[in-house]
Amino acid sequence: MSTNGPQIPNQGQAANATQAQAATEASHAEAAQQKAAAPKTASSKRLFLITSIICAVSLVFALVTFTQNMVALNRYHSLENESAQLEQQAQTLQEQLGEAQTKLAEKQVKPWCDSVNADSTGTREKIDQLLKQLKMIDPSEKTVRNVCGDKYSALTASLDYSRVSARTENGTIKCETDGNHVRLSGTIDQFKGPEFAQKTKTKADLTLTITYTLEGTTDTATSIVKVPDVTPGGSKDWKSEADLPGRALTCRVTNLQWWPSDLK
Repeated sequence: MSTNGPQIPNQGQAANATQAQAATEASHAEAAQQKAAAPKTASSKRLFLITSIICAVSLVFALVTFTQNMVALNRYHSLENESAQLEQQAQTLQEQLGEAQTKLAEKQVKPWCDSVNADSTGTREKIDQLLKQLKMIDPSEKTVRNVCGDKYSALTASLDYSRVSARTENGTIKCETDGNHVRLSGTIDQFKGPEFAQKTKTKADLTLTITYTLEGTTDTATSIVKVPDVTPGGSKDWKSEADLPGRALTCRVTNLQWWPSDLK
């Protein structure tokens, strides 16, 4: 006999249905989680890619900047070395130019130095002429001190001495006339000379200028007398003769020039 009414599933079927529903729900949850995680993963990848690109660009920029700085530094050192070399070359050229100018100046002064001696400095007028010549070739008188400083010093000392020598030196002079001819004799007594020559006892060649008054005229005449190797503090006799334009009435020493005997 059959009975009509609702059929109640057995317990096994109910358990299977529950498990199937739970599996379906779990599957849907996992899918939902994957969908939610997918955007995050894509965003992380993009961020990493962008960061990598920025780092790469920064690295390239840093390398380029470093290379440029190194090139600039090398160029700076190169220019610095070139500048130092140019400065050294300029200094060398300046020194060579200075040497050439010095040699030229010395070459111009040497003939003047060679012309200075006891004969060429025998009168004050001759000394004045020599100094004028020197001013033309060596205005600063610097080169002459290097080329012949001893002669230059002797020349200036002789000029200073000549201004006072006739008044400060002691001596005698005698004139013996024979027509227009005159014989001279005299003595230099306790010769002094320039002050420095007194200290060094430097022997001197003296040049005396003798001035005469002449008979029958107001004109005067002069003659030169050389007295060599006179020692400061010593005395020396001398003699000379001269032909004059008239008979000499008087004679006297009007100038006395000094020159070192060993300076030729």
